[in-house]
Amino acid sequence: MRKKAIILFLIFSLGLSAFLYAAQTITISGLSIPLIEGATHVDEQDTPNVKVETFSAQKPMSEVSAFYSAYLNTNGFLLIGGANPDGFDASVKKGAAMFTLKIYSRGKLTFIRFIW
Repeated sequence: MRKKAIILFLIFSLGLSAFLYAAQTITISGLSIPLIEGATHVDEQDTPNVKVETFSAQKPMSEVSAFYSAYLNTNGFLLIGGANPDGFDASVKKGAAMFTLKIYSRGKLTFIRFIW
């Protein structure tokens, strides 16, 4: 009986770990892009031609922009655009994956929008 409980606990732990990991990334065309710590899912739009996912974080826009700029540059993504006075707006490409990343602030929240 104790062995079954341990096995059930391990299976539950693995499932929970997978869920928590999935909540910390977004997958775009097979690429896993990390979400900044504390980001929460706000909206998702899925049409035949475009998918849009929006997240928000209670962090300064400059911190969120710096996080994504550093991640994309360090990991070999091609960027067209980037930081600007209104936030961050870039077309991003790596291999066959292409997407647009927009970062902007509204009130105390910073929004992170992925469009592909």
